[in-house]
Parts: sequence; structure tokens; C-alpha cells
Amino acid sequence: MQSIKDPTNIIKKALKSHAFIKELEQISSYASNIRQERPIVYLLAKHLNMAGTHKVILEYKTGKGTKCDLLLDGSKVEAKFHYTFDIHQIDNEIKHPQKIKKNNTNWVVLPLIDKDMKNKKPDIFIWIICARDLSVFKNIEALTPSINWWEQQLRAETKIRKNIFKDNKYVQHKFMSYLRQYNDNYYIQSVILPAKNGFLRSKTSKYGCFRSKYYFFICSRKNIH
Repeated sequence: MQSIKDPTNIIKKALKSHAFIKELEQISSYASNIRQERPIVYLLAKHLNMAGTHKVILEYKTGKGTKCDLLLDGSKVEAKFHYTFDIHQIDNEIKHPQKIKKNNTNWVVLPLIDKDMKNKKPDIFIWIICARDLSVFKNIEALTPSINWWEQQLRAETKIRKNIFKDNKYVQHKFMSYLRQYNDNYYIQSVILPAKNGFLRSKTSKYGCFRSKYYFFICSRKNIH
């Protein structure tokens, strides 16, 4: 049985809080043109710190030239952020690993996950996945630069032949399968926000709202339990 003082449980409690989800909805709106890793990590640190009972340090130096995204009560936490349409990119990396350009870290997925898990060896690794439903927009070309990567999303959904936004089980299965290689050292859990097939209303400054949801895949090192 996991302790309530377990850092994984502490993080899950913060993620599921109404206040966190409300601010996450704001991030999904104003940060819809970026990879949202940093603002979400900062938001998590804010809500962990608000509890008043935890030692929380952002970008903690772990050694010469190295740091972790967050230190929570002595546990090193790393995070990565991707969108659901990156499923297509990841599947290509698995099928054609020889085509991955080692010097182009902006457009690879799994090598960066592997680098964090095997080199940094965090106590907790959080893979944040954002799903967006952009079908409400008739003139989607006009969204740039308010919403980035819409072309990649449409292309991926066409290739996969799925409405990824509606299929929670598909998304969970795919990303859990990518993380399965770390099962020997990590427990893996997932949190979907908001829960119960809900969604966030993400607002653009000009074009109205679209629906978003977030998957948090939490990998916790087995020896911290």
C-alpha cells in the first residue's frame, strides 16, 4: 500500500485539485502555441508549495552542469510534454530508428524520454500529453500562430484514422506501451484531467474555444515507495 507521504501520491493529489485544473485550463488557452512543459511544471510547483508542508525547488542542481526540473521533498522529478499527434512520430521512430537524426533534438520524442530516464535517472518522471479537438474550426489555416502544430495534428489523425481526442483507451494504451521498457525500475500510473470524460474549454483570443484534455503518465522509481 502506498503511503500518503509517497511523492507520487502528493503529486497526484495536487494534479487532481480543482485549483490546479482551473489554472491548467488557462495554460491550455494562452500557451496553445508552445510545448507546455515549463508552464505546467511551474504550475505543479506552485500548488505543491501552497500546501505548506513540502520542500519544493525548481530546476534543482544535481551536479556539475546537471539539474532536475523539480525537487519535491528530496525526490528528483523530471517532466516531458508532447501532444497526442506525436503518436505518429513515435511510431515512425520505432519502425525506422536509423532515420532519427541525433543532432536534431527538436523533432525526436523517444530518444529524449530515454535520455531523461536512463541518464538523469529521476525518482519520478512525468510524461504530459495534451489532446486537442480542433474540429470546431472551419478555417483552421487562420489559427496560426495562435495554435501551433495543427497541420501535424490533422496529418496524424488522418494517418491513424482515429479521433484521438475521444479515445482515452487508445491514448493510454499507446503511451503506456512506450513506457513499458522501464517497468523493471519504475511503477507507471496515469491521471487524466479532467476526469470522467470531461474536457477543458481552451479559449483563443480571436477564434473562440476548443476542447482540451491532459494525460499525466507518472513513472515512480520502485525504491522510493
